[in-house]
Amino acid sequence: MILLVRSSGRKNGKSNQLLNRIKSHVEDEVKEYDLSQMNIKGCSGCRACKKSIGYCVIADDLKPFFEDLNEAKHVIYASPNYMGEMSGQLKLLYDRHYSMTDLQGKSKINHLKSGVLLFTQGYENELYYKDIYSNYQSILSRQLNTPFALVIYGGDELLSDTISVQEKINGIVQILCD
Repeated sequence: MILLVRSSGRKNGKSNQLLNRIKSHVEDEVKEYDLSQMNIKGCSGCRACKKSIGYCVIADDLKPFFEDLNEAKHVIYASPNYMGEMSGQLKLLYDRHYSMTDLQGKSKINHLKSGVLLFTQGYENELYYKDIYSNYQSILSRQLNTPFALVIYGGDELLSDTISVQEKINGIVQILCD
C-alpha cells in the first residue's frame, strides 16, 4: 500500500495536481489522506507515546493514518511552500511523527521501503529553500527508518506537460514501484 498525504487546501493547487498525476501511474493500492480536510491536533509533548508500545495517543483524525502507516510500503508527503516552510497542516503531522520513535530515538517502524517528500513552490529556483527541506527529509528518514527522496518543483512549469516535469513524476513513480 502507498500512503499519499495531501496538505494543500487548494484542490487544484500544484502539489495536488502532481499527486493526481503520480497516482495515475502507480498500480499498487493507494490510500489518501487530505490533511486540509482533517481535524488534527498538534503534539502536546505528553510523551505517552514513549511510555507504551503504542503510538500517538491523541484522539483526532490522524489515528487511522498512523494505523495505515504501520501497514504501508511507501509514503508520499506533499506540501506547497508557504513562507519558506511546509503547510501548517503537514507541520502538525510532521511533529506527531515524534511518536514513531522510542525513548532512545530509534524508529518503531521497520517495514517502509521508501518515502517521498514533495514540495511545490512558485519561486523558480528549486534550490532556494533546499536547506530547509533537507532538514525535514533527514528527520523523517530517521523517524520512519527509511530513505526519503526530496523532490522540489519550482515555478509555473508544473501546469504544463514539459519533459522535466514528466521526468520528475517518472522518478517518483519508480521509487514507489521498486
